Amino acid sequence: MKEEEAINTALDLLSSHFNPETYKLIKGAFEKIGRYEELISAIKTRCGESVAISVLLHDAHLDDAIERAMSSTTLHPVMIIEVADAAREKGKQEEALKLTLKKLKQGVISAHESVNELIRLLVNDSDESELKEAIGYVRTVTLAKIFADALLERSQDYAVRVLERFLMEMGKEEIKGYAKKLRDEYALRMCQSWVTEAVNRSHVYYDDAIDILKTMRGIADEEEWKRYIQAFMEANKGKKKLMEKIQGVKLV
Repeated sequence: MKEEEAINTALDLLSSHFNPETYKLIKGAFEKIGRYEELISAIKTRCGESVAISVLLHDAHLDDAIERAMSSTTLHPVMIIEVADAAREKGKQEEALKLTLKKLKQGVISAHESVNELIRLLVNDSDESELKEAIGYVRTVTLAKIFADALLERSQDYAVRVLERFLMEMGKEEIKGYAKKLRDEYALRMCQSWVTEAVNRSHVYYDDAIDILKTMRGIADEEEWKRYIQAFMEANKGKKKLMEKIQGVKLV
């Protein structure tokens, strides 16, 4: 078989998707005839992005895979994360951060272990402007919680900021759980935000709001609690059922 025919046959076999076993056979055949470099060159220039990057990662051409992923505007999100995770594992932190941020900009990002590790890397190693930018791209409560957990050590202010955007997608037990992890001032801020949004949304949240108010009372000092609950009752005095519940559990 002529060289060009061999290349075309190999590319046809790889055209739809990357199969490691199929590629292993193709690679072995081209290595035997001393044509591996021609094969890689053809794959890089003629195969689809996902296949080309999968081959580059498989053969440890990490820099080429990173360059291809960074320049692409159409690469599947899963592949971006795969390249970013490979970069992280090889100590290429800057490249891993850039790829993770690139994926965040594109939209929804699935939560799995490699994503968790990349978010932790981003939170720990990014500068202030990069971190603010990344937080701005968080679009789901699942991702918000991953960020918040990673931010607990670096900035509890940012942790609460990212959670506050998704509070009503979180149940009271999750709110109470974060209240235990956060320092008092941030725990109170988050709880206050949740209670305010909950009671203004519907009366069905009143019982849960009372539960969170009890949590807040356990955190705040006496004077701080008095100021807060008095202001809260004044702001919500038109909510008769809520006022009755507060009086009933002696929160005042």
